Amino acid sequence: MLLPKLPIATVITLLIVVADTSVSFLSLTSLPAAKVLAQTNTEKDKEAFQLFYQGLQKSKIDQFQEALQFWEQSLAIYREIGNREREGTLLVLLSFTYAKLGDYQKALLSAQQGLTIARELKDAKLEQLAEEALAKVREHNNNSGKS
Repeated sequence: MLLPKLPIATVITLLIVVADTSVSFLSLTSLPAAKVLAQTNTEKDKEAFQLFYQGLQKSKIDQFQEALQFWEQSLAIYREIGNREREGTLLVLLSFTYAKLGDYQKALLSAQQGLTIARELKDAKLEQLAEEALAKVREHNNNSGKS
């Protein structure tokens, strides 16, 4: 089922909601060996979120190329710390942004990777957004005569 086209601001808002996890490190910090890991991941998570937020601010003023730079850095950190939820969310967000900028190959790759993670996590909201991103790329490819 194809979903209606959404403005990128709406997609970003939806992705923020999807990315807003209620994961707490309280249970991890009760374990002595995990305490340092939790602290490190918390610091890295904060850094990644700050980069995400900077990208969001750039996207709000239609500076999507600059937003991409922040989001790609944020994605690298989430991959490093193994935060699959945020990785999947950012991949889908990147897909929509790449498509907006006309880079449909990167949009396709990001959407496919985001969809894989969404299915792995059984995250229906993220899966729906990833499928929408894929549909957008396929629509463009069909309209431009590409396969």
